[in-house]
Amino acid sequence: MLKEKLSGWISLIIVYIVWGSTYLAIRIAVQPGAGFEPFTLVTMRLLVSAGFLFLLAYVTRQKMKIPRGERLAVLLPGVFQWLAGNGFITWAEKTVNSGYAALMVATTIIWVTIFEAIIEKKAIVGEDFLDPFDRICRIGLSQHPRIRQRRRG
Repeated sequence: MLKEKLSGWISLIIVYIVWGSTYLAIRIAVQPGAGFEPFTLVTMRLLVSAGFLFLLAYVTRQKMKIPRGERLAVLLPGVFQWLAGNGFITWAEKTVNSGYAALMVATTIIWVTIFEAIIEKKAIVGEDFLDPFDRICRIGLSQHPRIRQRRRG
């Protein structure tokens, strides 16, 4: 039981560090004088990560054949995720604080929950909303000017 809890906490800490540092790294890479245009950076990230995943699949002998009928269903969300999601966030970080960018991305789960409830005509229960709301509040509070000022010294 203790091992499972410890494993969960370690995983959560890794996600927080990797997820949080992603938006900071994007902000640093696209700031004036850094040398990267937003959509070039997004393309490079996609090519590196896809290359890594293809290599991993090859090494582990995983077949990655997508049935013909499912290719469009896989392609469209993938393109929109990278262009609309990551592309626009990367573009916005030319002028917006990386913490605010992370906060905007964190609201995605709220919007998905709301749209799912509307489309499927079902009620939103507390646990569907409370976990993402808690995460958004924590990120939002960390971006409040007084809190940021205290962290700087």
